[in-house]
Amino acid sequence: MKLRLALPLSLVATSLWLATLGAAPVADLTAGDAEATLRDAGCDELTNVAARSGAFYTNFWPNGLVPYEFVTNSTDSIPARNGNTWTAILSDVTFSIEADGSLQLSSPTGFPNTWAFFDIVRCEGSANNDGLDMKLVGGNLSALVVAIPNGQTLSAEGPTSNVKFFVTRSVSEENQTRFEAAAARWEAVANINLRPRQSGDSDYIRVSNFNRNFVDGNVGHGSGDRTLTMNAWNNPRTITHEIGHSLGLKHEHQRPDRDDYLDVDLTILSPNVSLGDYSIDNSIAVYPDRFYDYGSIMHYRQNAGIASGQTGPVFDIIDSDAAAVWQTAMGTIDSLSYWDKTTMSFMYPQSNWRFLDGGTIATWNDGMFLTPYKDFNFAVAAMPRGGRLHITHPRTYLQPGLLDKAMTIKAPQGGVIIRGN
Repeated sequence: MKLRLALPLSLVATSLWLATLGAAPVADLTAGDAEATLRDAGCDELTNVAARSGAFYTNFWPNGLVPYEFVTNSTDSIPARNGNTWTAILSDVTFSIEADGSLQLSSPTGFPNTWAFFDIVRCEGSANNDGLDMKLVGGNLSALVVAIPNGQTLSAEGPTSNVKFFVTRSVSEENQTRFEAAAARWEAVANINLRPRQSGDSDYIRVSNFNRNFVDGNVGHGSGDRTLTMNAWNNPRTITHEIGHSLGLKHEHQRPDRDDYLDVDLTILSPNVSLGDYSIDNSIAVYPDRFYDYGSIMHYRQNAGIASGQTGPVFDIIDSDAAAVWQTAMGTIDSLSYWDKTTMSFMYPQSNWRFLDGGTIATWNDGMFLTPYKDFNFAVAAMPRGGRLHITHPRTYLQPGLLDKAMTIKAPQGGVIIRGN
């Protein structure tokens, strides 16, 4: 007689309870003919509709504690842009008070364009309004209109020549709230605590304004501050994406096996984009490696970075069934995918979670995500009672004897068989 436990496919991870506290074991594999097959949410390979995997970098923040600090009251300048070159601070600015109490700045040289409207400006050299932090609210290349977000009153004065105008990297209170809302998305799915930096924190994320959205240097945990810069503060998806980099995720479309899923045309990219955000990155450790996550928040949209006059797509999905669902949707969905959530929860696991992979090449095996246990019997013995064991890759495990410790076993990619002979 052969016993098979086939758990149904669903969008909720399924579990097999081998035993319960204080009760007799419910799975006796001593007879040599019992077999349990564990399946889980990502295994719907027939439709390619279910969300797919997340690619990550191995540099996680220790203990899931991630301090951050907003750059405020900064006088760091982002001067006017001339093509791809950033020129000197403007010094030919004049300004006047409008009827609604806002301040209008004008310059024959012209101001930075659309990117600047997410930033804070400062001016120096006026008689009464020197050094105030102001929020850009409108304007064009020859004039900008700003407002004082903190309620301070502007003093009227005639146009004054040689007022220095510059955009600062200060993060406004409104944008701080936006950052914290995006951070809460990741906190909700993993054992992560993003909290304001304290005086003793030497490693932290330094959140700043700039003319682009990026994480300076390698993603994840580093030595000292890791700068995250933003300009698309009105886009929650982009903020969540950049925080994902800070926590250790890399781009899904840069995983080493991406050419199995996408045709990527780098020849139609704008000369202003960085190829380093599009090319394959062989340093990425991929999980799950059986699936590709077109719906990941770490994926670009199909024509991201395309040059003017090109039609694209930059990213063309190879599989026709997947393309029917994801070609225009990838890179646009403002939510975490199933595998975004799952992978992040593995990177920052609960204290009683452990991981098993009989095929791991890791030489240190302490039961963590990147250093999983290799032997099933050892994993069961080492597991905290009542904990959760994630068997990360499809494999058959031989387990003679009674499983009498309370635990939950999960097979995120499916295909795991536990048998007694």
